[in-house]
Amino acid sequence: DSSIPSVNGYVQTATDYAFVKYGTGATLLNYNFSAGNSLTSMKIVPSAGPIALISGPDYLNLWVYGDSSGNTLSIQTADSSGNAINSSTSYPINFTGYRQLSFPIPSNASKLTGIILTSSANSKSSGTLFLDQMIASYDTAFTDSTPPTISITSYPGSGDNKTRIIANVSDIGGLSLKNLKVTLTLDGVKTNSTFDQITGALSYEIEDLSAGIHRATLTATDIAGNYTRTSITFSSGDSQKTTFADMNNHWSSSYVNFLYGKKVISGEQKDNKYYFSPERNTTRLEMAVMIAKYIGYDLDICADVTLPFEDASQIPNWALPYVKALYKDGLMLGKTVNGKVYFSPNANITRMEAMTILGRTLPQGCQVISSTFTDDSKIAYWAKTYLNNLASLGIIAGYPNGSILPTNNIKRSEIASILFKLY
Repeated sequence: DSSIPSVNGYVQTATDYAFVKYGTGATLLNYNFSAGNSLTSMKIVPSAGPIALISGPDYLNLWVYGDSSGNTLSIQTADSSGNAINSSTSYPINFTGYRQLSFPIPSNASKLTGIILTSSANSKSSGTLFLDQMIASYDTAFTDSTPPTISITSYPGSGDNKTRIIANVSDIGGLSLKNLKVTLTLDGVKTNSTFDQITGALSYEIEDLSAGIHRATLTATDIAGNYTRTSITFSSGDSQKTTFADMNNHWSSSYVNFLYGKKVISGEQKDNKYYFSPERNTTRLEMAVMIAKYIGYDLDICADVTLPFEDASQIPNWALPYVKALYKDGLMLGKTVNGKVYFSPNANITRMEAMTILGRTLPQGCQVISSTFTDDSKIAYWAKTYLNNLASLGIIAGYPNGSILPTNNIKRSEIASILFKLY
């Protein structure tokens, strides 16, 4: 929320990961000090009202994506009687990109009432800032950009058809292991594993696994929003028999069998046989349906969503709920051509388009390693962040020759491989 007159700016949620530091969204502040009045400062107010400062923290730490405007940013607090306390510390926005700012909190402050942007002499009169991950700290300013570390492996369990997962988590940059959120999933389902907050150890025994491959993923997130996600793939019993007549000995067969068992993918029936067509290009409609099934949306919630696409009538009725779900969640927004938005359901989807959509299903906050693909220059600016994230997490790796071929169409088998690795 905001106390900014609408003519002078607005506040909204930004979901483009190029402007998100942690999680899946940041606060976008668009401002204009020259919109026909004498306004020289703007106050951004928490939407749910003033935020209580429990136990008297000493610093408010905030990530800010600057625009080199030269304007200044400060905080406003209030005492227990509601009297405003203006911060004695302000920071000039003389930088671009994200930077963490730490504001001292007055000792008599009991609540945070807002963040103030003030116009300065010779500063830019209009622009856009992004605010993310606000954390209160005690004694000293809090800075932590180091994600936890994870080691994980699997061993035969204590009996037949059992597997034991052994893992250890540490966090050098964090405050304590007690502040970590640690989750172990098996084939995408959260387990009831126990994490030892003293030693960092985790052990979990799995039994009665179905035949075929399985995916165990351990995610550890610290209080600052940094996270590490590490997965292992292991097999149980004999190889799972394929449902599809064209998948015998195909490199993606195990991934396809897994996803078929999860009801994420399907094939086509011909002459009493089912075919997956692994080498066929993936259409945008197929992509939408597979991702919606992977995420497991409640499609009834999306029934009233209105699609803005000029070609919405080309989307089959049975597929509309899936497309609506992805549009509502901001995963597939269509393409703009001559001022009109199209979904193009039957068009093939490129590798970087598919990876951008899949990358949006994961939060920001992992340790990103800039991609080193030989054709990195061909990756569009809007896809770069998402591909870097997926590559850093080991979900995509490119081809043996070092390329990623971002503008090529993506095959159904390649989608199956990436979807499996997201579990």
